[in-house]
Amino acid sequence: TYQEYSLELIANPTGGGMVNDSVNGNYIMGAEITVIATPAAGYYFANWTKGADIVSINPQFTYTMPTENVTLTANFELIPTYTVTFTVDDATSNPIQGATIAINEETLTTDSSGVTTITLEDGTYPYTISKVGYVTVIDSVKVNGADTTVNVTLTYQEYSLELIANPTEGGTVNNNVSGTYHMGDSITVIAIPADGYYFINWTK
Repeated sequence: TYQEYSLELIANPTGGGMVNDSVNGNYIMGAEITVIATPAAGYYFANWTKGADIVSINPQFTYTMPTENVTLTANFELIPTYTVTFTVDDATSNPIQGATIAINEETLTTDSSGVTTITLEDGTYPYTISKVGYVTVIDSVKVNGADTTVNVTLTYQEYSLELIANPTEGGTVNNNVSGTYHMGDSITVIAIPADGYYFINWTK
């Protein structure tokens, strides 16, 4: 009868990924077994080893059984990550608290120093920075093997104000203040009724 030899597949580290250990068992010399390594989130596959020897750098390959008991180890490594720091200021270099940053399917919020951070792998990541009263900024950041800082200046969003009288012959308004303003600006508006009219209210 043919001599049988054992095959065992293991993952290193165990939390780094999975192997198709359903193929663990006894085989005769020359048997061909498909072995598969699947990395977990945050890990990548490095190689298959037998003892200190690298057997394959492919996560899936066909292993031919030798005349010995074999343990094949699928080695996984952590994917390097780096800290991306966003610093958000206004046009006068004052930090903006509460700005939201949408990046990599996450939403960040700046603190009282106008700062927030995220940990990312190498790659290019689009982001959107927004806050009520400011012009939204859309850009991207490239992470390339190192921590990086993104400095962003938000400009105030301008809104138009127009004063009108209704009916036009019913009075006058100080429409010299009509124009564009930022959220929070205070504008004095004045309505003066014409003869025979009285002021009722301001409506928007």
